[in-house]
Amino acid sequence: MKRSVGDIMLKVPWRASTYLVLSLLSLSIGGRSATAHPHVWATMRIELVYDPGGFVTGLRHSWQFDEMFSAFATSGLEPRDGVLPGTRLAPLAERYVSSLKPYGYFTRLIANGATASFDDPTVYRLEYENGVLTLHFTLPLKAPLKAMSLELKVYDPVYFVDLVIDGARFGAAGRCASGLSIFDRR
Repeated sequence: MKRSVGDIMLKVPWRASTYLVLSLLSLSIGGRSATAHPHVWATMRIELVYDPGGFVTGLRHSWQFDEMFSAFATSGLEPRDGVLPGTRLAPLAERYVSSLKPYGYFTRLIANGATASFDDPTVYRLEYENGVLTLHFTLPLKAPLKAMSLELKVYDPVYFVDLVIDGARFGAAGRCASGLSIFDRR
């Protein structure tokens, strides 16, 4: 004798079959993909670096990380009076900067309508003071730019790090080219 699904369901006690149906329903409704959310928060300051002729030669980044990430990153380093010397942070700075390379250092610069290219940073360091870790690094341009318009985008495409610009801290280091327009598209 062949049994159908209906015959089997009738033999299962009411509570068990209700539980089974509700479980299957919750799996079908709740099986949505997770959305990205940050695990690290950082406040950025960015400076345009100019040469004496007014050409843009790079970007100077400073990323101040949140206290939780700072505590995690420096666990086991034992700061003295709330400060860690740069020599103890140098290997960590090197690791952070090298891990940003595959992501283009989360930085995209469009000058006069064309995407600019960067060399790897050679100047970088970490500071730790009063429970907060700050990464400083300079991204040199492959070729200096005489830019009349710049569009700067700094973001993590997978949203693991939430980067927020400190609006009061966007500036220029060196002589700015005349007529340069900087657009902050937040």
